[in-house]
Amino acid sequence: AISLDDSTRRVLALLKDAGMSVAVLTDGPSQVQQNKVDALGLEVLVDAVILTDAGGGRATWKPSPWGYEALEQRFGSASYVYVADNVEKDFVTARTRGWHTIELRRTDRMYTRRAVGSEYEAERWIGDIADLLDLWLLGDRNR
Repeated sequence: AISLDDSTRRVLALLKDAGMSVAVLTDGPSQVQQNKVDALGLEVLVDAVILTDAGGGRATWKPSPWGYEALEQRFGSASYVYVADNVEKDFVTARTRGWHTIELRRTDRMYTRRAVGSEYEAERWIGDIADLLDLWLLGDRNR
């Protein structure tokens, strides 16, 4: 059994209410990831869900550009902000595509943070998803 915490649910709603498009880009076997999406009710909370496995199996998982390109095709030319938690695969491709990147460093994170080259690092980090609202409200979302 999995569920979204209240903070995440609130952040998603506030971002959408502010007119921002919100998407999920996720790796893993398609059926497993779809089951998670369904259990979390994500498809009613976000504008798009991209299962990278659907692009061609493991070869299209992050850091492959496939999922990022799928989002760009869906939303067109826009300013993208990518929030994720795994420096080993999440940010390197987003950065090469000109996306803004934010690492979510929750205390209960799934991944052990490892040292990586600077090209793999996010531009900034936050400790809680609610901190994303502080960045946005302070006008830092465009940096």
